Amino acid sequence: ISNGRVTYDNADYVSADIYAEYSRFQLHTNDTLITLKGKGSIGKIGFVTMNKQAIFSRNIGVVRPKTNIDAAYLNAYILSYYGQNMVLRGETGGTGQSTLTCTYIKSLDIPRFNIETKIGDFVRLSESVLAQANECYKTAEQYLCDLLHIDKLKLPEDNTSIVSVSQSFAKTNRLDAEYYQPKYEVLQQHLRSTPWGYKELSEIAST
Repeated sequence: ISNGRVTYDNADYVSADIYAEYSRFQLHTNDTLITLKGKGSIGKIGFVTMNKQAIFSRNIGVVRPKTNIDAAYLNAYILSYYGQNMVLRGETGGTGQSTLTCTYIKSLDIPRFNIETKIGDFVRLSESVLAQANECYKTAEQYLCDLLHIDKLKLPEDNTSIVSVSQSFAKTNRLDAEYYQPKYEVLQQHLRSTPWGYKELSEIAST
């Protein structure tokens, strides 16, 4: 749950039997998810926009609106400045043990307007535009990889490298291990060998 959305990239998996058994915890399209536990993690909001087989854990609260309110509007309000302040007011417990209760969430007051559907339409439009943008990004990324033949490049799987101080920090001001993985050196050499060449970012753009 991040930035008002639900992503499934790093989700854990269960068997189909477990999924069927926990029918009460299955996500539905238009659910609003609220994180309930952990200092700094409480009150994160996610809107379920796709019909996907998934279940939620006990650390997640689910707001499933009745038919007399637009689900996307409800999500937008809870995600807003005022909605978030209301949600976080219910935080209880000490450091590391902070909790929101479902009872408190049920008691939240939601303002009603005659433009709720219009607000909900904007939320749905934003989700549609985001999906299109992500698809365009993936297409552009794949096109670039094909152009540079990166997909065919065999990168070393070693995650260690030995370099001297003069080769590392004194030259690059970098000490993080990720920077010195052998695969990046191979990738740079490959890019320099392409017909388009390879230049440092500082040579082609100002920061």
